[in-house]
Amino acid sequence: MILIEQGFSAIRTNNIARLLGKDKNLIRYHFGSLNGLLKTYIQDKDYWRPFFERFRFSDNPDAKEIEELFIGLMQENFKVFSANEEMQKIIHWQISESSALMKSISDEREAEGDKLLKMAVPYFRESGVNFKAIIALLLGGSYYMVLQHKAINGVVCGIDLNSEKDKTDVLVAIGKIIEWAWQYAEENVNDKLQSTEKMNYEFEHLEELSEILLKDQGDNTTLNELEKELKRLERILLKQLLELSNETQISNFLQINLYRMGEICDNHFNPTSEGNLVAQSILNLMDHLTSQVEPLLPATLSLPKLFCKQQSLAYNEKWQFLKSWLQKIGIDEQLLLITGIPFNQFTFDGKMRWHNYKYLKKYEKIFEEIGEELPKDNYELMHLLIGLGFNHVRFENYCTKIFSAKIEGLSGLEAKSLLKIERTKLFQVNLYTKMVFDQDRKPVDEALAKWIDATIKGLSEKPHDIQLNPLKLKTRLTAMQLALFEKTLYTHGFYDEPNLDVFSEKIACNFSTKGQDVLSAPSVKSKMYTKDISAIKPLEPMVAAVLEDLRNFLI
Repeated sequence: MILIEQGFSAIRTNNIARLLGKDKNLIRYHFGSLNGLLKTYIQDKDYWRPFFERFRFSDNPDAKEIEELFIGLMQENFKVFSANEEMQKIIHWQISESSALMKSISDEREAEGDKLLKMAVPYFRESGVNFKAIIALLLGGSYYMVLQHKAINGVVCGIDLNSEKDKTDVLVAIGKIIEWAWQYAEENVNDKLQSTEKMNYEFEHLEELSEILLKDQGDNTTLNELEKELKRLERILLKQLLELSNETQISNFLQINLYRMGEICDNHFNPTSEGNLVAQSILNLMDHLTSQVEPLLPATLSLPKLFCKQQSLAYNEKWQFLKSWLQKIGIDEQLLLITGIPFNQFTFDGKMRWHNYKYLKKYEKIFEEIGEELPKDNYELMHLLIGLGFNHVRFENYCTKIFSAKIEGLSGLEAKSLLKIERTKLFQVNLYTKMVFDQDRKPVDEALAKWIDATIKGLSEKPHDIQLNPLKLKTRLTAMQLALFEKTLYTHGFYDEPNLDVFSEKIACNFSTKGQDVLSAPSVKSKMYTKDISAIKPLEPMVAAVLEDLRNFLI
């Protein structure tokens, strides 16, 4: 009721207690905190949970079933969201202010939604269509139209949600957009298959000549014929490349044909040979072809072994020069080995990809541009690598060890404060590139921030150092009896503390109870409102005896 009538800014403990006619402390007793109450309420009103239960795939869904499920899901979202005022307020709250609570609830929805989206993604791979982006736009558009209509009764692009016809048109459009996306992806895949069949024909003669040369390396006539065939193939490939109309088609074309040429090049590569004439000729063609469209090369494209050999020699020389500089500065050996990983990744086993080479070029270029302004210690180099998107698992482990060493021996509060500073620095690092070293891993700043957050949370859940106070008072009471008794004294003015949070901290730090040497403030506070008769009853005669003694002093 408060959410619908007054909005999320009015959701406060006192307002809820006043509406219910109850003590606000009952909220903490039953739900732990206001956030606990809100999470329970939102999860109860969030229609996405039952949606995910209702919209499920069969054991082996085909493309049509997946398409129809998403059409039904997104149409149902628009209809239900239009009619659900509470959910409208919840979504408005979610996008209006930063809230850890709302983020956690949104993340839960995302995790469930991703399970459905993963079933669709394979059908759109290499099609140029990101199905997740289409669903995101439909979801966001549905929310926006409904929220604007609710806020100012306004129209969006002439669509008026007061009109049943316009509502129906929106539902039809949602279905058509998803249907068109699937059609485009299917047609694009067919184009790719046709292109493959066409180029199979063009490569046949090259592969025949390649087989002959593999059997007889000394046949100059065949070698000359191969050179002519490569020039012919170059003209055909460049002509077809110019005929392609969009980036997706170009990327698919390159993926197919460069892969074929790379295989032939690798077949003729001899790691002990200086010449590698056939492999070099094919590599020259690949180089000429890729130089025209370098930005569109597929990240997963394998690099020929001959190319890797040539580049490994060049980059090894560059790394040795850089390594000597870093050693003079005093960079420790472990960090040196980690920094050299991108330089040392060229191997002859065919595992190098275009993305690896593209990243290495940027990585090496930044070190070259920095020149004499190289980092002066391990800590500075660590932040430079973060700015270079170097998300190798060994580097992430190194960083976490550095952070752990920094907080070793500190109190909980000091450790949390230092880690928060380190977290801030992560996102203030100068970014030299948007690329990352490993495309299958999170960006390094995100991964380290997640580790820091988890470590801070772990510190928060531990008893504070002061709780180990050797001068704390030992009582014969249980923790529940102590909490209840001290709360009673607090209520009747025996203590002058600003609030129960501070009071609970001091009780936990200065008392130990029957069978429990270390107390936590949250645990103490939660026990202050107990109604357990077995805990309360033993206190009554003890308090009565104290009162009797006091009264005897007055006689």
